[in-house]
Amino acid sequence: MSRSLKAIPTEASKKAAFSFEDYKFSRFSINFGDLNENESLGIDFSPSGEYDSNTGLFKLTLNFIAVAEKSTKPVINVECLALFRFGEALPIEELPDYFFTNSTAILYPYIRAFVSTLSLQANYNAFMLPTLNVASLGERLKANTLENSISEYIG
Repeated sequence: MSRSLKAIPTEASKKAAFSFEDYKFSRFSINFGDLNENESLGIDFSPSGEYDSNTGLFKLTLNFIAVAEKSTKPVINVECLALFRFGEALPIEELPDYFFTNSTAILYPYIRAFVSTLSLQANYNAFMLPTLNVASLGERLKANTLENSISEYIG
């Protein structure tokens, strides 16, 4: 006879539940003019966050930059804002570690698709961001998160 196990949420897991509310691309630029044909691009991400412990709102800012490796000139620069809401407002110290990694993992496919579409619409070969392990982005986000009063509007 087989048994099925049912997960029973704990109080801590109920409090730490979060939802992805909204996102926007607040800034973007593309400059293929100085890019040499077949030149490689280096990529980097810079995450930061603001958390409002009164409302449980978290605003994630994820900046992406692609730089020409030979000339070191920026080719693609994108800033994406995302809003997350916790089921219950928590003190900033109680935000679970998995939130920082998961929030960047949730936002990454949107940036990946946007960059690809942007480069394709500019009539260049689609620039496809690789699949990434975003664990290090989560650590950087946690280190760059401040407590602040934020509104429900991102923009």
